[in-house]
Amino acid sequence: MFLLAEYISTTSSFRKPTAEIEQRMEQVQKNLHTNETRLNDLRVNRGKLSIENATENSHIIDRLDKQIESCRKDISNAPVELSILEENLKASQQQTAAKQMEQLLSQQKSCAGSMEAISKKLVKALEISHDLNIQLTTATTRYVALQKQTNVDVLMKPTCRPSEQLLQVVYETLKAELEGSKPQTARCPGQPPYVRI
Repeated sequence: MFLLAEYISTTSSFRKPTAEIEQRMEQVQKNLHTNETRLNDLRVNRGKLSIENATENSHIIDRLDKQIESCRKDISNAPVELSILEENLKASQQQTAAKQMEQLLSQQKSCAGSMEAISKKLVKALEISHDLNIQLTTATTRYVALQKQTNVDVLMKPTCRPSEQLLQVVYETLKAELEGSKPQTARCPGQPPYVRI
C-alpha cells in the first residue's frame, strides 16, 4: 500500500528542480536590489569626487565609471534572466504536475488491482459459503426427518464434545428457521450455556 511518507518523498523529489529555479529567482532579485543601491552610491561618490577635483580624482572617477557601467549591465540583465527563469519555472511546474499525476495514476491502478484480487477471493469465499450452507441445510432437513422417525436426538447426548455442541447451536438455528419456531440453546450437563452472538 502506498504510504503518505512515500508520497511526500516522491513529491519532494519532483519539486527539486522547481525549488532550485525559485531559489535562483530570489537570488537574482536580491542581487538586483543590491546593484541598484550600489549604483546609487557609486554615482554619489563620483559626483563628490568631480566636484572636489575632477583632474586629481580622474583615476578614481574612471574606476567608479567602470563599476557604474558594470552595475548598469547587471541591472539591465536581471529582468531578462528573471523572464527566462519564470518560463523555466512554469515548465518545471507543469512537468512536476504531470509526474505527480502519473505517479497517482500508477498508485490508483495498483489499488484497483488489489481491490480486484480481494473481490475475486471474496466472491469465491461467498460461493463456498453458499454451497456449504446448502449442504448444511440439506443435512439438517434430513436429520429432522430422521429424528421424527427415531424420536432420538443424537446431538443432545450427554457425552457430546465441544465440536458437537457447536454443531448443536448451528442445528438449533437452522431447525428454527425450517420450522418457524424460536431456537433453543442446548448445552451438555455440567457445561455452561452458550451465549449466542
